[in-house]
Amino acid sequence: MSATLFEKIWTNHVVTDRDDESLIYVDRVLLQENSFHAFDKIRREQRSVRNPAQAFAFSDHYVPTRNRELGLGGITDPEIRNMVELIASDTDAYGIELFGIGHDYQGILHVVGPEYGITQPGLVIAGADSHTSFV
Repeated sequence: MSATLFEKIWTNHVVTDRDDESLIYVDRVLLQENSFHAFDKIRREQRSVRNPAQAFAFSDHYVPTRNRELGLGGITDPEIRNMVELIASDTDAYGIELFGIGHDYQGILHVVGPEYGITQPGLVIAGADSHTSFV
């Protein structure tokens, strides 16, 4: 019996199997402004990002659609502005590419990824956004 596309991709990414569970290799990680919790944990545990070239971050949830020319000044809510600032400082600290508020390709992560070849057929992609499964 032939394998489904899902089974083929899964099998190609299995690192090890144990007790009906698989540890799989993740090709890309997509992050956004609310990923600061993950960066906080990395710092607390004094860890590093294993392969920053495989992680991509996007300011897409809290970037304003109006007054964009004001940059961070266009974000009037201080809590929201702080999240946008945090993703910028966290990605800078760990060498992760950020498609942030001033980036020419800034946009919604599950749109920008396919448009610019970050996501491709056959890759396993992990992301915090509920739409990542549609990439």
